[in-house]
Amino acid sequence: MVKKTKGPIRTEEEIQHAKEADDGAKLLVKTLKSMNRPEAEKHVNENMPSVDVIVGMAFFRQREASRHHRPNRLKVFIEEIVAKHPNITTKELLKVFDEDKDNDRSVRVIEDIDEEIIYFIDANGKGGNRVKISNLPSRISRARKITKLH
Repeated sequence: MVKKTKGPIRTEEEIQHAKEADDGAKLLVKTLKSMNRPEAEKHVNENMPSVDVIVGMAFFRQREASRHHRPNRLKVFIEEIVAKHPNITTKELLKVFDEDKDNDRSVRVIEDIDEEIIYFIDANGKGGNRVKISNLPSRISRARKITKLH
């Protein structure tokens, strides 16, 4: 049985080349961030980075963007409800969810609720996302903490 590898197999030379491009991209980003836009444009025009550095910069920015936390629609919905009703209980929240279920699909967050699971629609309109009802108390608690901070 042949074991599958995760991703492409790289030689030491390819790994070193990628590291140098990545380091160059990080340095270029750091340099450009310290300048205003006209200075940055002038710097790039006078010191045109290699294609490897530009590609490395794209991957670097993509990696940075992927690290940012993006709350799902259910979390935002719970925070909105808790902001309006700070002492809401899990049962009351489930009643609000039940009411939301009957809204038009373009505006609703809750798709369906069964005995154990809440199905919700994400920001892209894709359904099938789920969360256990047993997680609601901790979600309410987190939402209370967040609303107190704001």
